Amino acid sequence: MVRSGCVECGATAENPVIAGWLTTAGAFTPGALPADAGPCDAGCAETVCRQRCDDTDGDGAPDATYSELWCIRLDGSAQLILTYKDDPATPYTPVSPVDCTYGCAETETLTLCDNNGPFLRRYTWLDGVASHQDYALDGMTAHIVVGPVRSCAGQSQGGGTPCAQPTAPAATLGLCLADGTPIAAVVTRDCDGTTTQDGWINLTTGAFTAGPPPAGTMACGETRSVQVSGTFCDVDANGNVLGLVLVEYVYDDAGAIASVRLVNATTGQTYTPQGEVTTCPAGVEQPTRDLVQLCDTTPGGVVVPFLRDYLRSESGQITGHSDYALDGTTPYTPTGTVGQCMPPAEEPAGPVERDTEVVPLCDVAANGDATPFLRRLLFPAGGGAPTVTDTLLDGTTPYTPTGTVGQCTPPEPSAEPVERDTEVVQLCDVAANGDSTPFLRRLLFPAGGGAPTVTDTLLDGTTPYTPTGTVGQCAPPAEEPAGPVERDTEVVPLCDVAANGDSTPFLRRLLFPAGGGAPAVTDTLLDGTTPYTPTGTVGQCTAVTEQPAPEARVDIETDTLCLVDDATGEVVGRVLVERVYDDQTGQRTTQRTVDPVTGTPVTVPAGVHLAVCTDPCDGRTTPAATLGLCLADGTPIAVVVTRACDGTTTQDGWINLATGAYSVGAPPAGAVACGESRSITTTGTFCDVLPDGTVAGLVLVEYHYAADGSVESVRLVNATSGATYVPQGEVTTCPTGEAPPERDIVQLCDTAANGTVTPFVRDYARSESGQITGHTDYRLDGTPYTPAGTVGRCQEPTPEGRDVEITPMCVVDNATGTVVQRVLAEVTYDSVTGARLGVAYVDPTTWGPVALPGGTHLAACPDEEPEPTPAVDVLQLCDVPASGTPVPFLRHVVYLPGSTSPVIVDTTLDGTTPYVPAGTVGVCQPQAQPCRDSSALLVCDLPTDGTPHPALTDTSPAPYYPYGTGSPVAGAQTLWNGGTLNLPAGTSPVSGTPGRVNTMAAKISAPRPVCDTGTARVTVSVDVRQLGPDNGCAVTGAFQLWNGTTAVATVLPPNATAAGWSGTLTVEADVPAAAVAAGSVAVSLVLDAYDDNPGACAPSPRRTGWGLSDLTASVVYDQTGCERQVLASVLSSCETGQVESVTYYTLAGAPYTPTGKVGQCSPATSGPAAEPCGDTEVAQLCDLTYSPQAPIPTPARDFALTGNVVAANNGTTLWF
Repeated sequence: MVRSGCVECGATAENPVIAGWLTTAGAFTPGALPADAGPCDAGCAETVCRQRCDDTDGDGAPDATYSELWCIRLDGSAQLILTYKDDPATPYTPVSPVDCTYGCAETETLTLCDNNGPFLRRYTWLDGVASHQDYALDGMTAHIVVGPVRSCAGQSQGGGTPCAQPTAPAATLGLCLADGTPIAAVVTRDCDGTTTQDGWINLTTGAFTAGPPPAGTMACGETRSVQVSGTFCDVDANGNVLGLVLVEYVYDDAGAIASVRLVNATTGQTYTPQGEVTTCPAGVEQPTRDLVQLCDTTPGGVVVPFLRDYLRSESGQITGHSDYALDGTTPYTPTGTVGQCMPPAEEPAGPVERDTEVVPLCDVAANGDATPFLRRLLFPAGGGAPTVTDTLLDGTTPYTPTGTVGQCTPPEPSAEPVERDTEVVQLCDVAANGDSTPFLRRLLFPAGGGAPTVTDTLLDGTTPYTPTGTVGQCAPPAEEPAGPVERDTEVVPLCDVAANGDSTPFLRRLLFPAGGGAPAVTDTLLDGTTPYTPTGTVGQCTAVTEQPAPEARVDIETDTLCLVDDATGEVVGRVLVERVYDDQTGQRTTQRTVDPVTGTPVTVPAGVHLAVCTDPCDGRTTPAATLGLCLADGTPIAVVVTRACDGTTTQDGWINLATGAYSVGAPPAGAVACGESRSITTTGTFCDVLPDGTVAGLVLVEYHYAADGSVESVRLVNATSGATYVPQGEVTTCPTGEAPPERDIVQLCDTAANGTVTPFVRDYARSESGQITGHTDYRLDGTPYTPAGTVGRCQEPTPEGRDVEITPMCVVDNATGTVVQRVLAEVTYDSVTGARLGVAYVDPTTWGPVALPGGTHLAACPDEEPEPTPAVDVLQLCDVPASGTPVPFLRHVVYLPGSTSPVIVDTTLDGTTPYVPAGTVGVCQPQAQPCRDSSALLVCDLPTDGTPHPALTDTSPAPYYPYGTGSPVAGAQTLWNGGTLNLPAGTSPVSGTPGRVNTMAAKISAPRPVCDTGTARVTVSVDVRQLGPDNGCAVTGAFQLWNGTTAVATVLPPNATAAGWSGTLTVEADVPAAAVAAGSVAVSLVLDAYDDNPGACAPSPRRTGWGLSDLTASVVYDQTGCERQVLASVLSSCETGQVESVTYYTLAGAPYTPTGKVGQCSPATSGPAAEPCGDTEVAQLCDLTYSPQAPIPTPARDFALTGNVVAANNGTTLWF
């Protein structure tokens, strides 16, 4: 207590003096405070429970865990108050604490306050020692404590220092609505420590609501559905206590009291008062009890949960306990080991306490319609039946089957399912137009049960995906194949627990039918063959020791074999062979045969043996097209054949691969293997023998074939010159002793499929009898040549396949009938088809064109007036100019009657237009086709419209800084355009506020590409300089990115930014692509100009100017999956390798024009390959025996190495 004297106005008062002090009981003691007086201990601001590890056997490794309860005080100290193992009532003394091998340093973060406002204090425990570090609210910037540390709620600034303005709003976590939805309360603390609740945020939806949270809000983890008050007494009129009473309040969803019930504090039953329910009289002790759920593990491994009710004295010491079943009323007596029901979250070793399996099933209605759904099985740690939860394919919507439940498709044989809490299911998103998009749905189940967390991605497993259509399985169940029904077998190790706790392990074999439905169940001992019938409770086997023995597992492989009669060889039945393998060693432990339908054991009868089944054949196979044949003219064809059950093939028809036409029956005669030529063949050498036996010449017989393979014509050829041969005697076999030339050289032509003609020389080798024994091909320059097309004789060039015939004609006067002029008619024919192409009339002397005079007509000249007819030869020649490109033309050689020299007339190929050669005239040669190499590459048309240049448009900053100190900056568009903007220091605050803050904002927009995933990455950077004249005060500004009015990225300048500081601020975030295209994404920049806050920053006010420049912004739309696979046909020169052209096609072969950038396609999957797991597979192989010996490689002089080289026989042999 302090006493101060009174004085007249204007006089100076004496210093106050301490008069004395009061105890909390009201006793006054004069004089100063005792020497040991100090601030009261406010107790624990927070308690933290942490797990530790103990080395009990001295080997240096952790083998036990225990818990420590720490008290965190407001002065920053941490005190250990309790150490226990399982039961908090039983203290535990560690033998040798060691670091847990599975964890890291444990941390806990608290929000505390000092004179500068709230900050974060992060406590760290490492090796049993607690330490702490202080940070600003951003969790990164170091914080220096100013003044005493205290809890933030209800504390004043202290020290009498005035407060310039309220602190920034803060979100307080830990509250939940009455239905359990977590929320964050948004509060603002003013200068005197009073907090104002601005509103609250629904952390599930992100929605903000102004005002206090609704009634019924409580700390998360508590329940307001039912609450019980402290203990009251039922007191009669004489003051006697008739009973102890609890008041039970029942709340509705809104948090209002729905009903009240009086409960007997000792029995829990509804209590009927006999007197007055009021506070208990002095001296009546009220029992204080704590209720904990524990588990009783029997010797057989069965885990029984129960409730333990601890009784405490008034001092808080546990004085006893009572055990009940989970109903809270039935007494329970543990028979095994009592401990916590769930192990610590980070167990260093040992099995997972629960196993969650998700199985996709189908609910098949009576009409055959199948509804796919997910069945989640949560297996308890102690064994027994699992908890079954059915949902739709979204993993959350409950589903109740109404038909027959079974598997949707026949499963592939697999090993025993791996224990896990995460399931990934491939589904399909089917749009309204029927387009189907496959994606992956990942279901993450909490260890303790409950609804899973659902995440959808593309097939790469990382790109987020949002379904827009109907979600279902990607493909309907496959049709059942002919023959035996395919089945899937699963073997599960279980335990049969008797009433006395003894546990008998056995194997349960589940045989699932392919069409779904309930499996056939067979139980055996661990040998897999001896039948077993459970007599107790069946559940999963659970070891009760901390270090369980390795779990015995087996792997079963199945195969279908046939029962074959030894005498007849006929198949008399089928069985399923099950081979059981040890999953640890891979050794086969047993093999058994069972019925493929019922699964019952089958004994192979006498006179019957097992054999591999051959596929049954109940009809002809699907027709197949066989390639490799060509018509006699080289046209490629495909022969369509069908194979019957006995292996006989039937030739149904053939397809002309050039035209696509189909013809029934066998191909026409003359069809040969492609690469051979039947258009022309030549016999061996014959002799032209005169009557006296003299050989007049050597003759070859040349046969010309039609397209159907028939002989079209025959020509005799001079064997030495290749010219047509006219016999002088009889063409027959050569006489004995007549030696034909050893070799014949003939020029032939190789015609490729595209019509390219390549001339080459064939050198024939002959025997003495004249038979050709072989040949060698060369190019015209003598280098070796290998034909690739159809080989035949080279044809002399004609005017584009034309023939010209000359006929004399007369021009006759229509009136008199007299011949007025003679002309020559040049009739041009197609030399291939014989069609008449046209006619031209020329003067027989000048060979110039003739125009018929009026009143005349053409007619055949009269026989009585024969005129000598000039002899005309028409030659096609080529005019080769300096450019080197030949120009074909016609040269008419006309021999007039009586003339000794011809008249030469040159025309173009039409036979009438005069032509004057400009270069060297010569015989036309077939133009050599350049060698080209064609290859096809799989490439992708990569979109290029995903990185457009964004537009930044200045907008009002009010939605992003809704505070009175805001002062919008004029001309901010200069900064958004990338220019420089200087903001001078403020000279005064905004009226009615203690400060002035420069504010500016801009909308960001960018055109959306044709294809994207719905997400865009927006990045904005700006260079900032603090121009002074003062250092900043506390938080001096913020650079933020907004999606609508929600901040998605924030970066701050350094706290209390010093004058002269410069740096780059960058914000970036993923936002909806539609928001960027619509211009609803914004960037804002706020910077202090004037801050008068002497409580936080002295001296005050602080005036700060800023220089802003080099603002950049980018938008990158996520276009994963937008690339389109196409084929690039690359045509390059064989000689130089230079690419001549690139043509693009779709995968279906249609022409395609790229719209973006052509590049390599992204891989279908990414990430490290999964670790292989042990498994046993059975394959049927064949042992090939060579007789008399294995093939020996034949050495070759020239070869191209295309494979791997392996050295053998001590390096003397190379195998390829």
